[in-house]
Amino acid sequence: MKNTLYAVLGIDGQTSLEEMAAAYQRHENRLKHAGDNDAQNELKLIRQAYAVLSDPERRAQYDLSLKLEETQRNKVIYYSNETRQGGSGMRKLAVLCGLVLAAYLAYHYYQSPQP
Repeated sequence: MKNTLYAVLGIDGQTSLEEMAAAYQRHENRLKHAGDNDAQNELKLIRQAYAVLSDPERRAQYDLSLKLEETQRNKVIYYSNETRQGGSGMRKLAVLCGLVLAAYLAYHYYQSPQP
């Protein structure tokens, strides 16, 4: 699963601010008394996630960036699937132009008077 700020807090995108605050408090209470560096780093990450998601404007910007990222990922998947299924459109166009040119040259070669 992709590591989003929602995943850091253990919530989904439809969670209300009250539920988000409760999730944040659970994580903070669990981690703030731990003395190891991993717990402190995780607590710092949870605080950053909560700071972004608790502000409605920053949350809207973050949601938009997630949607744009998903759109870009889908485009990459679409283009990679297209090339697996017979090549890109530009390659097909180049082959078609080559065939048309060969037919044109052959036609004019046989239509011209032979010495």
